[in-house]
Amino acid sequence: LFFCICGKLPIQESSLMQTLLKVKSGDIAIPDNIRGTTRDILVALLEPNADARPSALEALRHAWFDPENDVGHFTSDDTGIIDHTKRGLHTAHCEGSPPTVHNL
Repeated sequence: LFFCICGKLPIQESSLMQTLLKVKSGDIAIPDNIRGTTRDILVALLEPNADARPSALEALRHAWFDPENDVGHFTSDDTGIIDHTKRGLHTAHCEGSPPTVHNL
């Protein structure tokens, strides 16, 4: 989801050890132009503490996945990818199948 919204991976370190340390620290920068429910879902999904991170079902119930939710909190000129991703994930969830690249 982070990649679909931001166009890059949340962690881009040069070695496996650096990547693991970054994951463990939870020090992941979300671009400043990501706001509102979009920022909220990314922060929740990237929570390093597994006990505090939402389950898959809890994540799918997040306001960001609500098709009625306005993505106006995203300040980029191109929110099309967010709308497309949300529609695809919502459709896949409603049809009972897990979201896949083909559903998007």
